[in-house]
Amino acid sequence: MTKYQPFQDFLVGQTTNELDLTFPEIERTLGFHLPHSARVHNAWWSNHAESHAQARAWLEAGWQAWQVNLKEETVLFRKKRPAPPSPPPGARADLSTRRICVDTALLSPAAARLLREYSDEMAGSESAALARAVHEAAIARRGRLIDQIVANAPRMPAGEPDSVQLIREDRDVR
Repeated sequence: MTKYQPFQDFLVGQTTNELDLTFPEIERTLGFHLPHSARVHNAWWSNHAESHAQARAWLEAGWQAWQVNLKEETVLFRKKRPAPPSPPPGARADLSTRRICVDTALLSPAAARLLREYSDEMAGSESAALARAVHEAAIARRGRLIDQIVANAPRMPAGEPDSVQLIREDRDVR
């Protein structure tokens, strides 16, 4: 039994899908103070069971640390959903039917700031903010690919009319 077992037991007994807890509430459940690193490093709250006994406790209880606010000393826990079956090797995953969880501790400061701003604009919906950010990234990537295709496209020899000029001449003749 680890020292985080009381918190694991507490989470197992919860019937909701989300829990917004303060650090003092977690400490009361544990019976001891959280380490200093829990108050200053988002990484302490990461969902990496391999290297963190505290993460192992909430993950084994079926929960994930979802959103941490070190300044307010709060953490939002969400129940894990069972992962959909993996596609066979070599097959492409159908992302339209899957949920994707993002460990916000892995985001760059700029990405985290962008998601906070989008979330504020979308009435606090983190899912909608993430969907908007991915959509805008996809549009920007498509634009870069088009620019690359145009840059690498063969050019008409000097003095020859280009296709736009030919289309305009054809239009003007009509």
